Amino acid sequence: MNHLKDAPTLPLILGFGGLIPFALGPIMWLIGGPLSAAAQLALPLYGAMILCFLAGGRWSAELVLKSDAPRAAIMIESVTIMVLAWGAALILIWPSVLIIKGVNLHLVSWGTLALLFMIQYLIDRTAVREAMLARWYGDLRFWLSAGAEISMLSAGALTYAQLGA
Repeated sequence: MNHLKDAPTLPLILGFGGLIPFALGPIMWLIGGPLSAAAQLALPLYGAMILCFLAGGRWSAELVLKSDAPRAAIMIESVTIMVLAWGAALILIWPSVLIIKGVNLHLVSWGTLALLFMIQYLIDRTAVREAMLARWYGDLRFWLSAGAEISMLSAGALTYAQLGA
């Protein structure tokens, strides 16, 4: 975790600045009223959008660095993360889209988003170990992923408390 000091300033500012919506989501949810309703819509959309951004970045890196023979696993992982993130967000903002008797899809969706952030971090960490991405990026992704994870798990806990699941 000592490579973060080597990171350019702009990715640090933008990366840690990107944690602000993740932090504000659960806080706004707890405040209640219109802020709570807004957070319950905005947080899953932001989480899915960031996952798509990260997965798309990994896709792009693969195409640039392995242009003659991009690895199918990386390409499939990237698309899978994007589709699952979209689906999880869709269920959270439009819960009637899919109903399974006896399953709290809100909790499943928050858990899915949290799991996807962990998987994307592991994919990125592997790319750093393969020297496809900068060493400092792995350390940055660790902290940013941790912030996103805490936010998604907090939202799941709030959902659990709110729905009395």
